[in-house]
Amino acid sequence: MRVIVAALFLALCASVGLPGTARASSAAVVYPTGNASLDVANVQTAVDGGGSVLLKSVNAGGVPTAFNFGPADFTGSWVTVLSDVDLEGETIASGAMTTVQGGWGPIEIFNGANVTIAGIRFASPFYEAIFAFNAGSVRIVSDRIEHVVGQPVDGFLRSAGGIEVGGGVDVTIADNVIDDLDAEFSNGIEQYGALGRVEISRNRITAFNTDGIEATQYTSRPGQGTSIHDNYIRTGVARYPRGAAGTPIEINGHGSYDVERNELVVDNPNGAAVFAFGFEQFRFGPVTGATIRHNTIRLNTEPFGAVGVAFLAEVSQAFVGQNQMFGVGFAALYTSGCACEPASSLDSDTFVGNDIGSLHSGFADVFFGTPTHHATLVGQSGTVVDLGTDDVITGFSAAGAGGVGKRFADTFADRFARGPQFTGPRSR
Repeated sequence: MRVIVAALFLALCASVGLPGTARASSAAVVYPTGNASLDVANVQTAVDGGGSVLLKSVNAGGVPTAFNFGPADFTGSWVTVLSDVDLEGETIASGAMTTVQGGWGPIEIFNGANVTIAGIRFASPFYEAIFAFNAGSVRIVSDRIEHVVGQPVDGFLRSAGGIEVGGGVDVTIADNVIDDLDAEFSNGIEQYGALGRVEISRNRITAFNTDGIEATQYTSRPGQGTSIHDNYIRTGVARYPRGAAGTPIEINGHGSYDVERNELVVDNPNGAAVFAFGFEQFRFGPVTGATIRHNTIRLNTEPFGAVGVAFLAEVSQAFVGQNQMFGVGFAALYTSGCACEPASSLDSDTFVGNDIGSLHSGFADVFFGTPTHHATLVGQSGTVVDLGTDDVITGFSAAGAGGVGKRFADTFADRFARGPQFTGPRSR
């Protein structure tokens, strides 16, 4: 990964947001003033110079002060990054952390820039905190994003995001805290179209309406894929009826996906803790060969509520194993087709060794829809409704098929209407 990193000369771990790092004495240092016109201009000038930039948590007089990026509305400001830069905040011994207050979308990254954004708290941005599109290699680590207000995008509907990275090369999004996304369509982390390796790890994402993490790779190259691991994600209850997918992790289309060791809590009855969606439109393409294993899943819904792991449309050769599921929901494992073109096909997916004994499923523990074929399901107990073809099932007993097709019917219309978001630089 090509990232511009400060030289390691001084041991300043206590004053920098990332443990174990140090900052070169040549870093450009920017102090907050609390004045929006000054703060935005000063940060913009520093990042235009590239290299290493330190945003201080205190003003020039040593008083904890936030960088003011203006109102959290359409008049708010942002900083555009077009050059390679390592932009970091600090957390000092008193606990004061570099804070960016308000703004439309405080940090935007373009132009193939290789960028690190680290150790910064974003408080109440309007649309989203960090947006990168067709950057180079992007590293977003140890940041805090709190209460995204939500921007109107379609009549009275609003959109809110924490971190969005579209395109680029290698992408690392790790050790961030994202909480309280207050909009109908709200996603903690969105990543799509990277050409290299993607790691989304050890993030804590809570209180959103749509997706905690949504990853769409588009391309599949040897050795290049998306790893989503060791995250804690809790949906919270559905805040708004529109956009209320309530899904901790969604993987879409072409690419190599490993979803491992995540702790996922679903309070939203529409949700699926891990949702794989293969779809030819929106350039997604089918999901092939994904691995979903060693995750801990808790469904806090009614018996006909959320699902543990769900596949829709074109998902093939996936491996789902050694996941633990608890609580109450609709089903532990679910596969289904949709009214998509081409026709749905769920081919040769494997479900082995999942511990679902502590999950109370209101419908059945496992549901295989009609497009499912050559699936392998192995367990020690549980009920299954199998409408598929040539599936091999061991250790499960058959259940009735009443209520089939309930899941996702209400949330897909919102997904299709919205589509993926491709945005360019904003005009001032």
